[in-house]
Amino acid sequence: MKIGILGGGQLARMLSLAGTPLGVDFVFLCQAHDACAATVGEHLHA
Repeated sequence: MKIGILGGGQLARMLSLAGTPLGVDFVFLCQAHDACAATVGEHLHA
């Protein structure tokens, strides 16, 4: 399963860290190049 999240801040990162052990992949859409969540999932720059 793949889930898209708008924003790549701390809450997005915590959600990804909780969902990854369950087999969920995450894609983050945000404006920042250095978003917190960019290291734990796919990052799309808006």
